[in-house]
Amino acid sequence: NSGFLKRLFWDGRASSLEEQARAAMTSPIEGNGHPALMIARLQEIPEYMERIGKLFNSTRLAEADIWRAIAAFERTLVDTDTPFDRFLRGEHDALSPAARRGMKVFSGKANCTSCHNGALLTDEAFHVTSVPDTGQLAASGPLQVTFRFKVLDALGSAMALSEDPGRFLVTRNLADRGAFRTAPLRHTRYTAPYMHNGAFWTLREVVDFYNAPQHATGSELAPIDLTEAEVKDLVAFLECLSGPQITIERPSLPSYRE
Repeated sequence: NSGFLKRLFWDGRASSLEEQARAAMTSPIEGNGHPALMIARLQEIPEYMERIGKLFNSTRLAEADIWRAIAAFERTLVDTDTPFDRFLRGEHDALSPAARRGMKVFSGKANCTSCHNGALLTDEAFHVTSVPDTGQLAASGPLQVTFRFKVLDALGSAMALSEDPGRFLVTRNLADRGAFRTAPLRHTRYTAPYMHNGAFWTLREVVDFYNAPQHATGSELAPIDLTEAEVKDLVAFLECLSGPQITIERPSLPSYRE
């Protein structure tokens, strides 16, 4: 469902799938590709050029067409046939009794809807929640080097950091340090690990964190004090926000020109 989002990446640095595709493919710490080289390679694959010619009505491949094609594919990955959606359409039994109780906790005592709202269950805003540090960034030399280049690209100077500064790298506003976009909740049953740094491996761990968050400076969270039964019901509801798992089979790729 990422095609419906207006802010992509945890720090929101892209506003469309086309922009996201370009950022991922050309970033020195991700795809590390150069658009001119990508175009040159694609032009040596006759099947691609034939399809591109028909699709874009042109014999030349433009850089923007690459991102448009990738984004068009990504927009086909949609999860709307969830138990929650069927419940909203009138199928009362689509949600178990536990999930229905969890839905009430979600919008009531836990107040999850203050951030997780709308069709995608995200306000697409940025919040400081002080997710526990996994320690991986500070402990890993390769990760530290990679992250220094990310900071260099964003701020113009490299520096050692123990934690991801989040939205700050986009806005350079100190108030955004440690702020990350509210994650959409659809299809999350299959997308562990969770949070911007992969701190949690189960939805239960995520709920436990929000139920009794760390009292870190700047965190917007406050303890919820859910009972064990309420926690289990809330997890049951969260699991109903995912339909059948979307899987992708690797296609047979066309050959280069002989």
